[in-house]
Amino acid sequence: MMKTSFVLAASFGVVAALIPSTAAASGEVDAFDKVKALYNKIDYNCCSNGDPSIVEHAFDKASVPGGYNPVRDPKAADLDPTWLPGIAKLKLTDETREAIVQAAINRTWASQCKTDYKSFRAGWKTIEDKYRPELEMLRKEKNYYRAVTGLMSLMGDVLQGGEQAKLTLNAEHPHQWTGLKFEIYAAIVEAHRVADRLFYLDAKLARVRDMANALATFGRSFKDDAFEETVFCASAQTLGTHKMGPLTIVTARETSTGAVLWPYSKEKQKAVKSDLAKLQIETAATLKLGRREGIVLLADHVSLDATHNQKGKLIHAKGFTVTKVKRVGASVELTATLVEKSAFSYGCTRSNRVDRVTDAGVVLYEQNCKAGTEEDTKIVQVTIADLPASVSIAKGDQVAVFGNVVTFTEKEAKTASSRTYTRNYVLKGKHLSDVLHDKKAVLSF
Repeated sequence: MMKTSFVLAASFGVVAALIPSTAAASGEVDAFDKVKALYNKIDYNCCSNGDPSIVEHAFDKASVPGGYNPVRDPKAADLDPTWLPGIAKLKLTDETREAIVQAAINRTWASQCKTDYKSFRAGWKTIEDKYRPELEMLRKEKNYYRAVTGLMSLMGDVLQGGEQAKLTLNAEHPHQWTGLKFEIYAAIVEAHRVADRLFYLDAKLARVRDMANALATFGRSFKDDAFEETVFCASAQTLGTHKMGPLTIVTARETSTGAVLWPYSKEKQKAVKSDLAKLQIETAATLKLGRREGIVLLADHVSLDATHNQKGKLIHAKGFTVTKVKRVGASVELTATLVEKSAFSYGCTRSNRVDRVTDAGVVLYEQNCKAGTEEDTKIVQVTIADLPASVSIAKGDQVAVFGNVVTFTEKEAKTASSRTYTRNYVLKGKHLSDVLHDKKAVLSF
């Protein structure tokens, strides 16, 4: 009897060993359900870059057993075939868990980026609808001063509108320089070209030099939505959007990162940058900025450039005093003068007073000299074609004017005690930038 009981018990033990217990099976299912719930709960805000401890903490908080490796569960392949296509290739518990968290981040970040793109474009469309009519009107303005003044003011309004709507992106994000801002910049360039004032563009944009350079290099108009969404999110993966930061990467482990789908792979990002660079280069070429004219400055205490008198040379006459003015319609004919006086020594004789002794032991004596006077007068005659109607110029005003040399004459007279030089420039007027009346600015452009 005892023997029979032993045999039955032994037989029952073998069968029991071959059949998984109900408790073990339910435990495994429970663990996987917790992993699945955790995966669906995690989003792009969960973790800090390069901090794998966050992964362990997330699994612990979800009460996933420490020794449980999801990849060993037959259901693992169905967790998310789209964002975890390589989960079956993983082996270690840590790398599997890191891949699961990264896939959840990637999935939710990609979805949010598409939403952010729609928000970004909708926000800028509202601004464009408000300000584009003014842009089109200013593009038709023939007067250089009115056109550029209006466009610069419009740019300020548009930039402020973007800031108030919280549409500002990282300065390296290409969409920071795309759209209406670029179109206004292009209109400013065109206004300078039409008025033959491209030489003055850099000076006019000096206060926003960095922005102007970025618009000239990276600016363009928006294309179709599919292309722009790709550019927006491919760039945002490392630069963020106007609403969220760049994509978080929780691990550098190659097996983990290789098992997940990335919103934009390195190859895709590279291709997007290449396509974008070609488009930016093509757009920049349409601006036709070209090479600017060299400018020779005529101003107080500035030495004359060797090319100052060459025909066609662009002159910037600064700080000249108006001696004659005639208004003809929208144009003004000016004669303005700059007189520089200085002293020189002549007729010097040695005195008996020691000045100094050189290192070589040579004694140098003070000189008794007479004082001579030197007067250098520069005269410009120029016509400015499109002076603002609100600006009046009178004799005695100080002006700064740009123009190309048409003719140049000079005279000089010298005696032992005096030297006089008179240089007369007839200029083809290009731009009047400054007018001071009683030392107060009535034009500064």
